[in-house]
Amino acid sequence: MGQLLRSPAGRKKFKALFGVEAFLHGDTLAKLLRRLDPAEFQERVCGLAERLIRNKVLYVHRLLDFWFMVAVDGTGMLTFPKRHRPHCLTRTHDGKTTYYHHVLEAKLVTANASPSRS
Repeated sequence: MGQLLRSPAGRKKFKALFGVEAFLHGDTLAKLLRRLDPAEFQERVCGLAERLIRNKVLYVHRLLDFWFMVAVDGTGMLTFPKRHRPHCLTRTHDGKTTYYHHVLEAKLVTANASPSRS
């Protein structure tokens, strides 16, 4: 998040997408997000997605005017030299253990990377 908001293009996209003129620095926003309850945050994200669909904001991005194209990817998100959570996954290579977390992401695929407009 911090990297996205450091570039002028990223800040412009963020402002257009969320309809704001000013926002927190990306690092500050990341610190704030770490303090949120993941279940509550997930509920808000799902609610936002439902609202976007219900208000037909995303309809211009449908494939053949019917389907939404979604890319799903499982990837390693974070790696650490030491275990910091009991549920860390581990990988050992040449006697060295790396601790990591995986994430499953789904993204709406659109014709361009611009925020959608209804």
